[in-house]
Amino acid sequence: FPWEVNHCLMTPPRTRPPVQPWPANDDRCHAHSSRLALFGIALRYFNRPSPRVRYWSDSAYFLYVLHMPVTMILPSLMLPLPWHAVVKFFITTVATTGIGLVLYEYCIRYTFIGTQMNGLRTRPSRDTTPPDSTTA
Repeated sequence: FPWEVNHCLMTPPRTRPPVQPWPANDDRCHAHSSRLALFGIALRYFNRPSPRVRYWSDSAYFLYVLHMPVTMILPSLMLPLPWHAVVKFFITTVATTGIGLVLYEYCIRYTFIGTQMNGLRTRPSRDTTPPDSTTA
């Protein structure tokens, strides 16, 4: 690892610690156990269909393509503002996601481009019948 190599190069030869090319076994076991635990939690609690997750999944590729130019333009517009960097980061993140989702919904999802990316999607029908007012 780079920090171990730098440490070894900066210390005299007699005091150099032995370089371990791999993490210790307990680190590997902890990482593997954590990964398996997260997979188990996801399978237990998130293994059901969800319209919200389906929508985000459908919009993911478009958001991926769109986020780079928007993420470059917004911070450059906010550069002269005297705000803290964390505030600018939060605004950029929320605005990029919002712009992407609005553009996806109204310009991509039900068009030819959306059909090519995710298959045919039909707009939900709006029920134009008035509610039944005969029930008292």
